[in-house]
Amino acid sequence: MKYEIINPQGGYAVLKTRLAHGEEFYSMPGTVTSLHGVNFASQRKGGLLGGLKRSLLTGTNMYKDKLYFESDPGEAVVAPRFPGQIAEVQLEQDMFAHSHSFLAAENEVEIGSKSLGVRSLLANDTLFWVSLQRNPGKKVWLSFFGDVIKMDVKANERVSIEHGHFVAINADAKFNIRFLGIKRALLGGEGLYMVDIEGPAQVWLQTRNLEAFIQMVAAQVPRR
Repeated sequence: MKYEIINPQGGYAVLKTRLAHGEEFYSMPGTVTSLHGVNFASQRKGGLLGGLKRSLLTGTNMYKDKLYFESDPGEAVVAPRFPGQIAEVQLEQDMFAHSHSFLAAENEVEIGSKSLGVRSLLANDTLFWVSLQRNPGKKVWLSFFGDVIKMDVKANERVSIEHGHFVAINADAKFNIRFLGIKRALLGGEGLYMVDIEGPAQVWLQTRNLEAFIQMVAAQVPRR
């Protein structure tokens, strides 16, 4: 599969792919922009029961739009659901990615869910991650609200990331999700969770806080 990230510096990047005969990949629902000689259908990775399990664990629609070859060559364009950048990541290790940030993956990538415990049930659909299983040579694409920051945390080094800036981390890293307290939630709800990480770890961040932006927009919507 050939691909190109269009407008990588303009803040509104899109992923353009060209599929040869028999090639296919998955993107998140709501990200398909245009298709030329390619068709797609919504399917649950791992079957119906696996998809239902992921929906219950993550609170998100875990259907993936499966884009597959129909004529030769085929072209598909997918775009993130919010403005920012796109980064290609080679799956040389298992990873966890924020469900908001996962954009697309090659077909042979195993996509699951990461349970973050009881606290995630109180997180208003913001504290949910997907798991991406190691498959050397295969790629996933992540979307970033704002620009991309990749941070290498050294052994025994500790760093805390505000969850709204978190995008992805290698799965074998040591980390903890820290709730900042009921009082903070009652006073506004911004910055309720921190991701505390102990190196070695590879972490991907975004320069803008998606959760804070969502809360700001929601506050402007008149209540009925």
